[in-house]
Amino acid sequence: MEELEQKKLNIPSTKSILDLEKDKKSLEITKKRHESAWVKFCKDLDTIETEAEKVRATRELKRKELDTYSSAIFDIHKGSINKFCKDMCADFEIDDFKPLKKIVGRDERIFAIKFFGSHKVGIDNKDEKTPNFRNTLSESDKRLLAFSFFVSLLSHDRELEKKIVVFDDPMSSFDSERRRKTVHLITDIACKYKETNGTEKSLLPKQKIILTHEDRFAKELKRLIPSATTLKIEEYIVQGQKQSKISHADFEQEFPDDDISNRIDKIKGILDARTFTTSFEADCREILEHIFKRKYYLQLKNEIASKKSVRTFTTKLNEEKVNGFDDASKFQKFTRLCDDLNIELHDNGSTISNGDKESVLKDFFDCLILI
Repeated sequence: MEELEQKKLNIPSTKSILDLEKDKKSLEITKKRHESAWVKFCKDLDTIETEAEKVRATRELKRKELDTYSSAIFDIHKGSINKFCKDMCADFEIDDFKPLKKIVGRDERIFAIKFFGSHKVGIDNKDEKTPNFRNTLSESDKRLLAFSFFVSLLSHDRELEKKIVVFDDPMSSFDSERRRKTVHLITDIACKYKETNGTEKSLLPKQKIILTHEDRFAKELKRLIPSATTLKIEEYIVQGQKQSKISHADFEQEFPDDDISNRIDKIKGILDARTFTTSFEADCREILEHIFKRKYYLQLKNEIASKKSVRTFTTKLNEEKVNGFDDASKFQKFTRLCDDLNIELHDNGSTISNGDKESVLKDFFDCLILI
């Protein structure tokens, strides 16, 4: 048996030197792998892979939760944005409003515009020959849409009471027929929601700042928000340089609802206080013209179209024998007042005393009653 074994061992190997080198290298790697450092490395790697799988599973779960949450948010805002667009008389609404997802090689639109409930226009269409976002909305419509997005964000912001909201001249962006609803939306901004226990909450902004150069818009806001502080920017010249400052504004006095009534009060104040250094002729002329035009519009239609004034109006009413203007004393009282106020008499350079001014203003108020 020993001899046979010896013979067997002396048989030349069928492997080449290269094969033996590979076997040797493999054995060395196997030996190294079983060293303590590599045993620890493999155990750590296995642990890391296990943990990574758990993280991937958690990530997928969170991603699904995020998709559900974001879809719900988009649905909520889609409803409120379209409501605000409808409130402001837009003939369009947003559609296909979905969360933005990153797609390799192209941009994904997040919404489309739908007109009259049926005609849909995507915002990613760049073909100018077909309906697209650029050529289907006016500048006012685009700003209305942006305004609706902004108000929608505020109406769902549960930290609204901590924030200051600024509107920078919103009416400059809109057509005038949208003024009323814009005022209402700005006035009524609030975040309304229900707590988990069913309690209804309504949060208001910490402060609202509205900048505008339109007095009618400002007066409407002041009417609906009477407690608001009203400010104005005053410009003045100092050593040839224009400067400005912010000061308080009295809207009732500076922007009266009825300009004619305000002028009458102003002139009555001059007469009562006898402060005749203040000019009143132009205001008297404006008041008389205003009342004549509205009371006797049908009789004075042609004269009004020809931009005539009180003297011509009085003469026409005298000729037509309207409302006693054919009475000599009444007619004379008005013509003399026109002389004193330099109405349609542009070469009267005479200067009258304070006593004469008082008499003129008394005659002016007598004439208002006669009209």
